[in-house]
Amino acid sequence: DMNDIGVTGSYLAKTVVRNIVPRDLDVIVYGREACVKLYRALYKLRREGVTEPARARQFKPGSMSVNSWIRLAKTRILEGVFRGLEYSARAVECTEEEPCTIRIEVAKRVKLAIEIIEHISPFIMPYKYRARVLEVAKDSEDVLGRGMIIEVVSQRMRFSEIPLGTKLYVETMLVYIDDKPVLDLDRPGTRAEVL
Repeated sequence: DMNDIGVTGSYLAKTVVRNIVPRDLDVIVYGREACVKLYRALYKLRREGVTEPARARQFKPGSMSVNSWIRLAKTRILEGVFRGLEYSARAVECTEEEPCTIRIEVAKRVKLAIEIIEHISPFIMPYKYRARVLEVAKDSEDVLGRGMIIEVVSQRMRFSEIPLGTKLYVETMLVYIDDKPVLDLDRPGTRAEVL
């Protein structure tokens, strides 16, 4: 359904500013069913060699190094190259604005190593995972412990589709969402590197 999909980024801007030359295609899809269809289609295109993994030039500096970004981008299909055109696709489950009913409490900045052990929502925003804490910095031991299972969440494409078994070194804020500890990878000053 065309109501489930939209174009964002430079192609959208071109509808307002005529002299913009789009260099990539950004699409957004709404609704769980449409998101699953999108992902299956992109997966099929990648498997058949129609699309390729994202290129290093698609990297945008931020919370991780280009080397870590490239390692994760190799397996990510929401972002890549289609017939020479760079693309990114965002899958968003909600179709209507809903009131926020969760309670968020910021605890403290933590430094730790984690391993992704379960996909909760790896390709639909917000991207969510369950991770095991492997190592904890001394100044973070008061809130986290080795072996603890914790949720990891992000809205950023760079943290979509993280493969199971991936080990990351993370510096970010630990927050409590409805009393559950969560690593929020979107907090200012976050650093995450593939180990």
